[in-house]
Amino acid sequence: MVWRLLKEQGHFRRKSICSFLTFPFDIRYIYYVPKHKWLNEARLELARIASDNEFLITVPEPRKASETWPVYATGLVNLHVHERGSVVFPRETRGSDLLSDRDANLPEAAWRIFRDHFCLDGGRRNDSARAFVGKLFRVAFAVLYTPSYQAEHKSALSADWAHLPIPKDAGLFDRIVSVGEQVTRLLDASRDAREVIEAVVGVDRARALGPLKRIDGEQVRSADLKVTITYWGGGKGRWKSREFMAEELPANEFELPWGERTGDLYLNDNAYFANVPELVWTYQLGGYPVLKKWLGYRQANRRCGNPLTDDERRWFRQMIQRIAALLALGPSLDALYQEAAAGAFTAKELGFAQ
Repeated sequence: MVWRLLKEQGHFRRKSICSFLTFPFDIRYIYYVPKHKWLNEARLELARIASDNEFLITVPEPRKASETWPVYATGLVNLHVHERGSVVFPRETRGSDLLSDRDANLPEAAWRIFRDHFCLDGGRRNDSARAFVGKLFRVAFAVLYTPSYQAEHKSALSADWAHLPIPKDAGLFDRIVSVGEQVTRLLDASRDAREVIEAVVGVDRARALGPLKRIDGEQVRSADLKVTITYWGGGKGRWKSREFMAEELPANEFELPWGERTGDLYLNDNAYFANVPELVWTYQLGGYPVLKKWLGYRQANRRCGNPLTDDERRWFRQMIQRIAALLALGPSLDALYQEAAAGAFTAKELGFAQ
């Protein structure tokens, strides 16, 4: 009905075809206009701030451990990026009146405290304030992807919003922001992340992760890109465990962030992505098994027999590499978190508690 109405009114606009983060690492495209009901509500408040913004996507009271990790986006977002149902926090919000510019998404009182402490300037509509909230986002991503933080706060995270240590030391703050930027780049499905992947795991180890091969050693053909093994729903897929080869081991083989074994992940009986480490294959985000879910939606029998495109093949391999890099960041994140926790603002100092 809505589609017919738009056609009758001549409202179809090619520029309204927008990228849309459907699930973690899974961008698709939808026709979006800020009126009528398509997926659910038109959400005019989102339309006003969707461009030139960034979003921290999380959930209250997560039901699964992997839902406590936020997801990052710079455009339209599905409200089920997390299985529980997602809440989207923008870096910038619409101002309080029709003529206002965007405001930094931070309470005025908290902004003044941060501004004075870190020698910043201006009000919440100032570029400095909006940039600072972007840095706070990166602190949040860095802390929430820290293994020791997750372990120490497991019970609290399942019952409440995350309570994050924001360090008072400006140098430490900037170091956490820098690593948080790496985390957001690895999560950002709209940008290439090869530079970050190679910086975290090394060029040679990155190249060894997830190359597409045929079992007979011949060159991969387009027909080999059909996903005929069942990954959808209850299907287990086909990940065949094996030991790491020497060239596949992380740089420090005594600290394996990817599990004790690796494996080969099959699309069909002929082709597979080689060296998909155990913890990469089982990695969950938003309550979903990331690689399995992505392949399940792209099974040949669910898309008129079509194989993966070259872009999809390249993207899936980079998903493998991105997850491996997120896992490899664990020790660095742990060390920074311990420093931050030792000298952080209290809730009372920020005006959030009496």
